[in-house]
Amino acid sequence: QVLVRELKQELARSRETSAAEAKRHGEAVQSYLDRLQRCEDQVEFERSRASRHRRVEEQLAARDAEIKDLQRERDQLREESATLRATGMAVVADIGKDRVAELQHMQAGLLNKYHRAVEESQVRQSAEEELRAKLVAARAAGERLWEERVSLQKRS
Repeated sequence: QVLVRELKQELARSRETSAAEAKRHGEAVQSYLDRLQRCEDQVEFERSRASRHRRVEEQLAARDAEIKDLQRERDQLREESATLRATGMAVVADIGKDRVAELQHMQAGLLNKYHRAVEESQVRQSAEEELRAKLVAARAAGERLWEERVSLQKRS
């Protein structure tokens, strides 16, 4: 019986030791599972972050491409603007040349009219002077004729 008791005690100690070991092993396994879960969570977080990072990089690349397109469009618009400005200046210059030629033509016409008016005025003035001279001569001739008539009447 002592042997049975000792065996029972040994069995009880063995069970306690096994239970303690099982408990420690269970805690170690649980700790390992918890660490494994944290690692899996971290991996998932890093994957998610990497995925966001890739999306951000893709968005940045798309924005960069859009910026380059806009810069090309801006440069093209600047070139077109410069071309239009030069064309506009050329058109204005052509219009200006046409307008200057038109104004010069008008000026020449007005000068011709002025010179004709001056000539006509001079001709009229000469004609008036000529008529005055003829009028003076006619008056003088009329006075002489009148005097001759008066003198003839006196004689008769």
